[in-house]
Amino acid sequence: SVGVEQSGGYNNLRAILADTKGPEIRTGGLQVCADTGDKRAKIALLTGEELLLVHDEKFADSGDEKTLYVTYPSLDSTVIPGGTVLLDDGAVRLTVISVGPEGVRCTIENDGEIGARRGVNLPGMQVDLPPLSSKDKVDVKYAVEKDMDFVAASFVRKAADVEEIREYIAECQASAFPDAAHPPPLIISKIESTEALDNLDEIIAVSDGIMVARG
Repeated sequence: SVGVEQSGGYNNLRAILADTKGPEIRTGGLQVCADTGDKRAKIALLTGEELLLVHDEKFADSGDEKTLYVTYPSLDSTVIPGGTVLLDDGAVRLTVISVGPEGVRCTIENDGEIGARRGVNLPGMQVDLPPLSSKDKVDVKYAVEKDMDFVAASFVRKAADVEEIREYIAECQASAFPDAAHPPPLIISKIESTEALDNLDEIIAVSDGIMVARG
């Protein structure tokens, strides 16, 4: 499945890796973006202030310095008081104060500015997300159909995630290449969370390769 070019009597081989976006948690839109028409507008979060994280759709595009929408439906059942929430790849650190019907109330631990739809990380928490998002499935299917050599599986957390991805690759492979002898792409599992580190041995056992994707 790798491209082969005859040059000077030897094979010049190049493997192709398809990187997936992976399941992720993000904040929603910001009211300041709607008000100004500037999609890059940001809000300032200040040390010591409180911030409420919610999964109420009415806040999906109207977040501000007091309330932010989060795309993860199980946020309130995943975090615990005293736990950490990181916004925008750790640019802003929050500590959970309480979890209630209104949402997850946090204290802001450092000053920072964030824009709309920034990444949310829950270090030390076990999140309930599928190993492949709908977009990932489209991308993996494309990678298989184009006979790519590797699929990088983002935000793998446990061995079962890798096995589910491999099953989906096999499903796409059977459709694209009826010849069972045609090799499917191999899986490179990306280690990007505390949960993945905790389950590293079992992930290694079912993966074809490992990538450390976060420092």
